Amino acid sequence: MKEIEKVMELGKWCKDGDGGLIVGGGVGVSGDRMSGVRKLVEGNVDVVVIDRGHGD
Repeated sequence: MKEIEKVMELGKWCKDGDGGLIVGGGVGVSGDRMSGVRKLVEGNVDVVVIDRGHGD
């Protein structure tokens, strides 16, 4: 029961070593994907996911 109360009070977030939220972004496999990756990296995302679900 204490675990449920703790999650309800604090939320269940994934945080980095500095206490900030871990953030990710995705890019597709077609088109200029490297431009998208660069923008995500410049935005300081923690995770880049390559989505090939609608790619060639």
